[in-house]
Amino acid sequence: MKFSVWLSAALLALTPPAFAETKSPDLKIPKGATLILCEWDVPKSHTTSPEATLLMTETSGRITVTDGLVLYYAGAPVKAEVQLDNAHRTVWAWSLRRVKDNGNQYVDDIKVRLTLQKADQSALLFINPVGYMTESVRGTCGAATEK
Repeated sequence: MKFSVWLSAALLALTPPAFAETKSPDLKIPKGATLILCEWDVPKSHTTSPEATLLMTETSGRITVTDGLVLYYAGAPVKAEVQLDNAHRTVWAWSLRRVKDNGNQYVDDIKVRLTLQKADQSALLFINPVGYMTESVRGTCGAATEK
């Protein structure tokens, strides 16, 4: 429980100002789940890139992802899929479908892809709101641990 509360607070604290009204999630961390926390170097000009992304793989193999963007539009973690996993890198992908912001702007699909380089734990996050400009950010990932 402590871990869940800390993680919720950490993700909310790292939410970009554009998503400031996002409510703190009640993240349930199942026993035995593997957590990967990625922190991004977000340029000030980016409007949708989160400061951090959390990937959780449950013992059943189910993968979910959460970050400020996901919490703002979906309100809870969403399902992610592994697109590639080899000796050099792992690529996860997920989508946020039919989203609308408070300004009444509508996006049919926001496609997100995270690539983790296994050698040095560097990562690249692509956010592609269909019909709008793609954003990409670089960062590092590591096993999430309780603080």
